[in-house]
Amino acid sequence: MKLIIILIALGLERYTPVGGMLCRFSWFSAYLDLLKSFVKSEKFWQGWLGIVLVLLPFVVALGLLALIFSSILGNIGSMVFSFAVLIYCFGPVDLFQKIQACIKDGSTVKEEQAQGLETWGSLTDKEGTHRKLLSNIFLLTHEGIVSVLFWFVLLGPLGAVLYRVTALLEHTASAPKSAYKSMAQQARTLQNILEWVPARLLSLSFALVGHFNAGIKAWIGQAWQGLQSSRELVVACGMISVGIKGEEKKTVSPAILREAMNLIERSLIVLLVLVAVFTLGAWIS
Repeated sequence: MKLIIILIALGLERYTPVGGMLCRFSWFSAYLDLLKSFVKSEKFWQGWLGIVLVLLPFVVALGLLALIFSSILGNIGSMVFSFAVLIYCFGPVDLFQKIQACIKDGSTVKEEQAQGLETWGSLTDKEGTHRKLLSNIFLLTHEGIVSVLFWFVLLGPLGAVLYRVTALLEHTASAPKSAYKSMAQQARTLQNILEWVPARLLSLSFALVGHFNAGIKAWIGQAWQGLQSSRELVVACGMISVGIKGEEKKTVSPAILREAMNLIERSLIVLLVLVAVFTLGAWIS
C-alpha cells in the first residue's frame, strides 16, 4: 500500500502544480505563537522539552485523524489519509515546476530564479548565484522529497510529519531575532539525525546514475562523516553527477538544469526500487 501511495504522490508532485496550490507551511509560525500563548512558562520552551512540546500536538492529532479515517472508511480511509499527509509534507516549494520554469525561460538562468529556489539548508553565501541555485536544487530534493519519503516508509504518516515539523522548527528557531532560539540547537541536532540516512541514500543514488567513478569516490570519502555532513555530501555528489567538479565556477545553463532534473528523476527511480524491495520483503516475512 505504501508503494502505491508513494508512486501517486510523486507523480502528482512531478507532473502537476499541486505543490504550489497547497500553500504549504505558511501557518507554522502562527501555530508556534498560538502554542506559546497557552504555555507561557519559559521553562517549557527550553531545549528538548520545547521540542517535545511542539511535536506532541501533531502526534496526538495525527493519531486521532488516522483512527477516524480508518474507522469510517477502513483500509481505503487509511490509504487516503496517508496519501494526503505525504503529499502535503513534500516541499516547501514546488521543486519540479520551478526547475521547469528556469529551463523554459531561455539560454541563461537569472538571479531572481535562483532566489525562487531558495532552501533553508543553503551551505554558504560564498558560492556564486548559479552554483548556489544548483546546490539548492539538490538540497530541496533531499529535504523536500527524499527525507520525507524515508520516514514515511519507516513510520507511515507519523514519520513524514515528524520530519517535516522538525525541519520547520529548525528553520523558524534559527531565523534572526527568532523568539524560539532556545530550541534552535536541539532542533538542528534532531534534524541532522533524521537526515543522516536519507542523505546517504540520495547521494549514493546520485553516484549510481550519474558520473559513477567520481561520484562513488566522493561518496565513499564523505559518507561516514558526522551528523552535520549530510548536506555537504548531497551537494558534492550532486555536483559531480552533473559534471561540475570541486570549486569549478561553471555557469548553470538550462542544459545543466535539465541534466540535474534528469539526475533527480533517475535517482528517485532507484530509491523507489529500494522501497519496492523493502515492501516485498516485509510482505513475504
